[in-house]
Amino acid sequence: MPHAVEVEQPTKSGRVPKAKASSSRELRQLRSLYDQSRDNYLQSTLSLSINHLLKSKTRPAVTKIISLGLGSLNSTDQSRRIKQLTIFLAIAEQLQQGSKLEIYAKDPSFSKTDEAFLRSFGVHILSAPSATTLGEAAQYIDKSTLVYCPFLTLEAYELLFSTRDLNLFIGDDFDALRIKWPKHSTGRKEAESLSRSFVQGYRKRIKTRSAVPGYRFLAIDITSPYHPISPIMSERPIIAIAGLACEHSTFTPSRTLAPAFHPRRGDEVIDKYAFLHPDTPLGTAADWRGTLIGHALPGGKVTRAAFEELVGDMITRLTAITAADRLDGLWFDIHGAMYVEGLEDIEAELLRRVRHVIGPNVIVSASMDLHGNVSRELAHQTDLITCYRMAPHEDVMETKERACRNLVELLARQAKPLAGAALIRVRPFKAWVPIPILLPGEQTSTRVEPAKHIYAAVPEVEATDNIIDAAIWVGYAWADEPRSRAYVVVTGWDENAVKEGAEKLAQIFWDAHEDFVFVAPTGSFAECLDIALESKSRPYFISDSGDNPTAGGSGDVTWGLTQLLARPEFQHSSGPAVIYASVPGPEAIRIAVEAGVGATVTVTAGAEIDNLHAGPITMTGRVHSIKHGDKDAVTEVVLQVGSVFAIVTKLRKPYHHEKDFTDLNLHPRSADIVIVKIGYLEPELYDMATDWMLALTPGGVDQDLQRLGHHRIRRPMWPFDKTFTTQPDLTARILPLSNEPLTGEDE
Repeated sequence: MPHAVEVEQPTKSGRVPKAKASSSRELRQLRSLYDQSRDNYLQSTLSLSINHLLKSKTRPAVTKIISLGLGSLNSTDQSRRIKQLTIFLAIAEQLQQGSKLEIYAKDPSFSKTDEAFLRSFGVHILSAPSATTLGEAAQYIDKSTLVYCPFLTLEAYELLFSTRDLNLFIGDDFDALRIKWPKHSTGRKEAESLSRSFVQGYRKRIKTRSAVPGYRFLAIDITSPYHPISPIMSERPIIAIAGLACEHSTFTPSRTLAPAFHPRRGDEVIDKYAFLHPDTPLGTAADWRGTLIGHALPGGKVTRAAFEELVGDMITRLTAITAADRLDGLWFDIHGAMYVEGLEDIEAELLRRVRHVIGPNVIVSASMDLHGNVSRELAHQTDLITCYRMAPHEDVMETKERACRNLVELLARQAKPLAGAALIRVRPFKAWVPIPILLPGEQTSTRVEPAKHIYAAVPEVEATDNIIDAAIWVGYAWADEPRSRAYVVVTGWDENAVKEGAEKLAQIFWDAHEDFVFVAPTGSFAECLDIALESKSRPYFISDSGDNPTAGGSGDVTWGLTQLLARPEFQHSSGPAVIYASVPGPEAIRIAVEAGVGATVTVTAGAEIDNLHAGPITMTGRVHSIKHGDKDAVTEVVLQVGSVFAIVTKLRKPYHHEKDFTDLNLHPRSADIVIVKIGYLEPELYDMATDWMLALTPGGVDQDLQRLGHHRIRRPMWPFDKTFTTQPDLTARILPLSNEPLTGEDE
């Protein structure tokens, strides 16, 4: 290993010593650009974030730092490269304080001038024969190496991430992959798709690869200007977290109580979000304060008493925070389709109560499910608002992290211009468009068209200059209330840009309104069974969709299971193996648990809450397995009735993962037919299914919306109304800022 130049100690001013003297005009120009960039960096919120991150007590010791892919400092993208170098040397400067540090850089595009300039800071240049390899740098990566990586080719990223000794990695979220191509070009779209999937895959590996502990991924926005530290923001902003998340069908007779939300309080709230932990960029960028959050399994309306209990606790905690400190921001983590007895537009009502405590000057950022509803009042009371972009929702944490990142960056823009002057809260424009479409999620999955291309347009609009965020909500179809429909909201710094972006997305959505179809072949329950039995595909999945507990169904409708057990094909244990998930039956659970595995029991289950479509079902069968301790079900029993393995639970539960079955000694991959109370298949089930149908069954979340009988939704509304006398008004409404009054007629 070649000898590395030891970094000189910083001066009392904290600066890295000036570069060695040179008569080269290029070197002087680079030095001037670097000094200016460093001054800006030291006054930016980015410097605070990186400093806090590197001070983490949990990070591994670092004795080497390597920059990969910095690029030439004299390229056409010079300002970006200088900024990257500034960050790299600032990280090195902090790491080397009080200890020796070896500094390396590798890039095949380095010129002689680049190398001379880097050496003047004590950086050792490594050989780099190709952009697709790590070259000499591979020798220097071990458990004490921090890799700073502005840009690599995908081949080089693959090599880097396969390095088992890699402990710390700092990158820029692969933005560099996208700058080569103009916005909206085919190349740009392909690069964005590649980079997003690569980052998601890498982050998943962080959680699962125990052989490579301690990864750190820092998304540094190196394309935007540094956000300056305002006088009041020289310390980290204080941000509270609050929210209740659930979707509630108004056609389901069940009621949701407070314990169903599994409320978290105080530090438990921070623990919930890995991206806010102390050793993460966002975690160090602000002082996060948990109040109360809750996430309930979808179901029937929330009782008024349960809502007041949870909100009372939340408001008490929020009041204590505001009494002790000046609150700068609030992250409002919600779903958007909650329904409470006796109240309307409940998320807006909840935020009204929160605003009563925190006041109009606190910046609020909301994250939502794309199946939520965004009333004009809710959008008005927020300053930033976004939602998932995938259905099934594979981007839940990515969306929540984006909402927090946007909030931190917006707070960085706040300023207090003169001593003693009032704080100036800078707020973006919000363009809001309601769209007269109300469809179930099973017709709007982003896996298939037209939702696939509709949601592909969201990042394109977001990439527009001066746009912060763009979002499309499909809405929640099983709530009979005026706010139920689709929406678009775009936020940003240019009024015309947000208006045009919102109208573009709304028009794309409306233009496709006649193209929405179910995500899978559909049929009656009997038709689905007939086709599954005739098919050679195994396992064959059937969605019992009308009582889907993750859409708002009560979960205890017995209609599907009754039809299944009545079929002669499944009367004998030698018949086709069928798994059915599931039906609640607390008394059935008690009897089966007392009898034990292997016993034959007769039990009755289901229809304790929703008996509109079928009554309780009585079954005689062998107890196949018993499991205690599930978060939702509490206790689960599998009862074999003929060739059907029916899962009975104490409380309702969704079955979305293979482990949900294997924990019960059930093996869906080797079953003939798997029937689950669900709509579109969640990713693990989707991957297991060789074939699949969506059974249009009755229940509180019936896919046949006209069968349910909506009376309060706005009309006309597609698909309830097939003919529109005029084209819908898709003009973007520029909403008043959250600290300004909302006037005019409610839309």
